[in-house]
Amino acid sequence: MYFDEYRYDIGIVVTLLDYEKPQYEVSRNIDKLTGKRIYSKEKNFIGNGKVVYLHLDGDRYLAFASGGGG
Repeated sequence: MYFDEYRYDIGIVVTLLDYEKPQYEVSRNIDKLTGKRIYSKEKNFIGNGKVVYLHLDGDRYLAFASGGGG
């Protein structure tokens, strides 16, 4: 998946507790295709070393990470 020119590769399924859950929705229309929303823990989620989370159900998310440090 891409946000601007940054590629986010599939990672692992993670379970996040309430205080760990990402709070910013960054779906950008992908939710219309998948029926799932994408979230980030940061407002500025685009760039190297960033992570976004596809909400699966309940406390489960699929984490996608962009390459590099940052």
